Amino acid sequence: MFFHPDTMLMMANEHRRELIAEADRFRLLKAALRTRRENLRQDKEVVSVQSASGRERPAPAARPAAGTLAGCGSRGVAPAR
Repeated sequence: MFFHPDTMLMMANEHRRELIAEADRFRLLKAALRTRRENLRQDKEVVSVQSASGRERPAPAARPAAGTLAGCGSRGVAPAR
């Protein structure tokens, strides 16, 4: 069975868009994971600070502004169900 050339072109374009969307999702999740790991690494770094009682305690870690996982444009991540 043969498809009409326009149908084949439509299917190829749709498949290409799906592959691009999947790559975008992968990049977005990879960036979010990298940011999370960096934040956890910063939290684990202990800087000794003397408290009033003389005991050492970890200093509060400065956190960068929180990012968002919200997609942009038509190729964003699908909403959770």
